[in-house]
Parts: sequence; C-alpha cells; structure tokens
Amino acid sequence: MKILGTRDGKWLCAAILLLGLIAVGILFVPRVTRHIFGRPESLITTPDTMIRSMALSRNGELLAAGGSILARRGWKRGSGTVYLWNARTGQQLSTIAPVYTHDRTNFIDGFDIYALTISSDAKQIGFSRAVANWTLYDTATQKELWQFPSFIEVAKFSQDGRFIALSSYNHIFIVNARDGKVRAQWKRISTSNSQDLAWSPDGAWVATIGPSKINSPIDLHRTDNGKFVRRIISKQNMSGETLASVTFSSDNKHLLTASSVGTYDSKDTFDSFAPVRCYDATTGKLMWEVKAPAFGGTDGTHVAFCDAVFSPDGSVVAAYQYDEGRIFLLDSMTGAIKKTLSLGNAAHSTFYVPPGLAFSPDGKRLFARGKDAILFWDLK
Repeated sequence: MKILGTRDGKWLCAAILLLGLIAVGILFVPRVTRHIFGRPESLITTPDTMIRSMALSRNGELLAAGGSILARRGWKRGSGTVYLWNARTGQQLSTIAPVYTHDRTNFIDGFDIYALTISSDAKQIGFSRAVANWTLYDTATQKELWQFPSFIEVAKFSQDGRFIALSSYNHIFIVNARDGKVRAQWKRISTSNSQDLAWSPDGAWVATIGPSKINSPIDLHRTDNGKFVRRIISKQNMSGETLASVTFSSDNKHLLTASSVGTYDSKDTFDSFAPVRCYDATTGKLMWEVKAPAFGGTDGTHVAFCDAVFSPDGSVVAAYQYDEGRIFLLDSMTGAIKKTLSLGNAAHSTFYVPPGLAFSPDGKRLFARGKDAILFWDLK
C-alpha cells in the first residue's frame, strides 16, 4: 500500500527527518558547543583519583595516566593503576594494575605513579610506583622488560627511542632503552624545584632544572658522556620561584620554561614576575617572557604554572595556569596570548609539576592533566 504521496506519508517522512535531526543534534551539538566556548572533552579514570603522571607516545597512538586514590587512612585499592587510551579515538584500552601488599597497618604499597613515559612507537611503557624501582614494560603484554635499580621521579625517551633519560633526586642517568645499561650519568644538586628534564630533538643534549637557591638555572649536558655544556640563568632574582618545566622547540633552537612563585613580598613583586619564558638554546639569551598580570588571576594564582610546551610545528606555545584551570595558547615567536582554553567544570590538576600538557603529532589536539581525568581540545 502506497502512503508516501499521501498526507500521512508526508507526516511520516517529516517525523523520520525530525528524529534524524534530533539524533544528529544530540551527537554533535555538545561537541560543537564545547569547541566554540573552548571547553574540553574528558577521558575518565576512577572517581577520586589524583592524577600525577601523564604521557603520550610520539606517534600519537597511546595515551597513559596514573595516580593515587586517597582514603581517610592510607590509599584506596585502585591507587597506582595506569590507564591506557587510544589517543586518536579516546577509547580506553586497558589498565596496568599494581600488585598490592599489606602490612599490619593496612598500608598499601604501590599507591602512586611517577616517571611515566611511552616509547615513540608505543610498544614500551615505563614508570615507578611509590618508592619502587623504575620499570620498563611491554605495552601489549604488560611483561616486565627490565628494571632500573632506583626510584625515578622523571623519565623521558629520546626522540629516536634509543635512549631514556632518568631523573632521580640527585642524579641524571642516560640509559639504553633496550636493556637499561647506563650510557652516561652526572650528579645534580638536589632541589625543591621540579625534577623535569628535556631531550634536545637531535638527542645530543639533555636540559635539567637546577636549585631555586641559585635562581633556578637550566643546565645542559651532553648525553653521550654526561659532560656539562652550559648554564642558562634566569635574571628575575625572585625568591620563592619554583621552576616547573623545561622543553625544547622542535627545531632545537629554543628552550621554554614555566614556573610559579610560592612566596612573595608584595603585589608589585609578583606582578613583575614572568612565569613563562623562552630562551635561545645555544646562547641562553632571553627571547621573550610573559609577565604574570597578562595571564589574569588574583592572590598569586596568575603566577602558578605547572607546564608549558611547544606545538609540533613550533608555532604555538601552550601554558597551563593550573590554579585557575586555564590553558593559554601563545605565539611562539613573541609570547603574545592568542587564545585561552578553560577547563570548564572539570577539576584542575592539583600538582604543580609536569607533565601537564601534550600536543598530538599533527598539533590538532591538546591533552591536559585534570584532577581525575585527562582533558582534551580539538584545536583545528
């Protein structure tokens, strides 16, 4: 029986079309709205998790995060879990769960994740749990490949994937990614600053952060023999500065730092402070800096940054003002603010140390560490 040409048929077609439009709206309008207003999408972990570590493979395939779940007494079961996602689709893949042990006070060993890093091809993943040795695993099988005989706070693969830089409280080790054998090492002065480090893209240098008592310098060492190359010193003369992150631009020419001020003498003191700075990596010359008032915020929150990174093409800098829950996109040549991304209703990170940000390889997506979720924005 034909009804398409009748009045009832026309109403039926209109109803089907309307339902289709509603379905499309339900699917796409929230995403478009988030994009227009700069709101992120979320990759969820376990409720009440405090994410400390985040890592993205260089090929853009694998995203990982881990942290702890605090309880009234000690840590809840689930602490020390590493969550894995397909970074392109957002699909959760699996978790790497800790093996729990209990002593007579029910204290759970393995409650937090440090030094999380992923190889460029996403085939290996490494981290330290609590005060345990840093361990490298096969991502697919979760089989242990080797252990480094020390707790490590920061770990990063070289861009070619052949070596890993490991940062402990007072040493830097360059180890072979295949077997963990030490290629080079050097002592560092212990510091209350972040233990962050950065590989130069050509793999020749590693940049590390020095102690705040000597103005939070950036030290460069050779990775083949550990020899000191040069020191880049901030000229801010700011007491209480905590340098959080350091990273190279993709062309090897610039170094970027982010920091915060824990103590200050007056409003004028921290208004003159520049929490985001860019240096010439070869000469140490300051190329540009952004003063705290430009970022907005009150009561010192405008000087609280946990990370800053270059986009893959080097044209944009993302800087994470964690106390305010905002991320600024800056022009990498001048430091001019181009756009502000808000975390919206998502809880911001509670840690002042990196890693807090990561760009996808094509620069079209930006990931950020939230309190209990990984947040991301589609930028283009």
